[in-house]
Amino acid sequence: MPLVYLAILFIDKIDFSSLVLAVRNKITCRLMSSYWFDRCVCLFVDIEIEPSVHLKCVVVYRPPNASYDSSTELFDCILKEIGPAKRFTIYGDFNLPDIDWSTCNFCYCKG
Repeated sequence: MPLVYLAILFIDKIDFSSLVLAVRNKITCRLMSSYWFDRCVCLFVDIEIEPSVHLKCVVVYRPPNASYDSSTELFDCILKEIGPAKRFTIYGDFNLPDIDWSTCNFCYCKG
């Protein structure tokens, strides 16, 4: 029997970039909320693994040319949504080439 997936999809109408979260159809999944601004996208999803076990996920896309302000708004949105007491797993494409992974320093360099 082929696997069937539920897909939560966002498509940017400007450049047709997309963000997809695919979950097997036997697993209960619900979109809790979503935000998009300046081509940045956040999907907040609750996946029920078992009746008493839930995986809360944030799926993010940030385009490479996102402005400093939209990046700040993106991270503020994530922090506001997950709150200090909630546990989430964050997945995504943040397109942050200015991170020095050896030192974990970030420099926003306008290009």
